[in-house]
Amino acid sequence: MPSSLRLYSGYLLSSLLAVLLALPVASLLGAALVLGWEWWNLDSGPRLWRELPMLVLLVAFFAVAAGGLVALLFGAPLYALLAWKGWARWWSVALLALLPTLVVGWREPQSAGLYLLFGLGTALFTHLFHRHTRLGQLAWALAGAQRVAAPR
Repeated sequence: MPSSLRLYSGYLLSSLLAVLLALPVASLLGAALVLGWEWWNLDSGPRLWRELPMLVLLVAFFAVAAGGLVALLFGAPLYALLAWKGWARWWSVALLALLPTLVVGWREPQSAGLYLLFGLGTALFTHLFHRHTRLGQLAWALAGAQRVAAPR
């Protein structure tokens, strides 16, 4: 296997791990933001506020179920390609999250905002976990390459 392909496969594995970490974090945070905003605008009693954590978990579960395959099959390989080429930046990752949202927005305009919120959160947390943890170094270790400097 050529060394560049081996390096890409290392990036692919490390980006898959980063996506697996980012999916639940972004889903929980996005669900808390959406439900918290909705309930903040309602005049709800204390009983509803006690149910908020369970509803956040439920919405986060459905967010992972709805977007998990897209993130793993579409987002992770494209993020690995961006990282491999040295093009993984905050803005490029945000654009990467925008692509599936445009497709969903074309088919279902009423839910495109939620897909953008959860997809953007997943993409940005993936970049955060890949770039600022040891997951990014995992790609170089798997490829057996010497890393001179971190890609910016």
